[in-house]
Amino acid sequence: PILPVSDPEILDSIYDFYGLQESFPLRTQLITRSVDVARAKRLYFVSEAVRDLLASDEQEKLKIQATGVKILERQKGKEAALRCHYRIAQEGLQCIVPHVTKQILKMPIETFLQVLKERSLPLPAEYRAPEGDELDSAKAAAAEVVDREEIEQELKEKDEDAEAAAVDAMDDGATEQPPAAEEGAEDVEERQGEEASSADAAAGVAEVEAG
Repeated sequence: PILPVSDPEILDSIYDFYGLQESFPLRTQLITRSVDVARAKRLYFVSEAVRDLLASDEQEKLKIQATGVKILERQKGKEAALRCHYRIAQEGLQCIVPHVTKQILKMPIETFLQVLKERSLPLPAEYRAPEGDELDSAKAAAAEVVDREEIEQELKEKDEDAEAAAVDAMDDGATEQPPAAEEGAEDVEERQGEEASSADAAAGVAEVEAG
């Protein structure tokens, strides 16, 4: 089944924890393939067109193979005790990061790549303020490591079409650790310098079979 995620408690916690701008339509375009919506492991972001298509299929004649961009994953272990039960999935970063105002740590490209390479990196004090204050208050928050404004100009000097990159990571108070799945970090490393595909375009595609 494909079900909409509309529980105000779930959505409010996500918007509050990540400081999501209300202009980002997560409240109306979030779905899951889990029957237990309240404890869904993965949440997907879809376009308005796909959302309307799914809503119109009242008799469930469409057999959906895949749709949307995986944008949120349920926390596990100690991270599950956070006030938000979901962390941003690597696949959905490019789609959601422009609308996120909390849980973001900015760093130079050199440090960013070192985090990917070393898998766990002690954070110098200068990288923990003021952005670090947000992470400290969240108690091991799910964070996006973003090499944005501070190095954007440097990237443009090397390649005028280059864009800032991001990776989801966990902050345990002393270190920054990239995605739990090792292949997640490797994938980000491989894509450095390459043109990323549009998350918005992917969100608007639904592979279906007529039933």
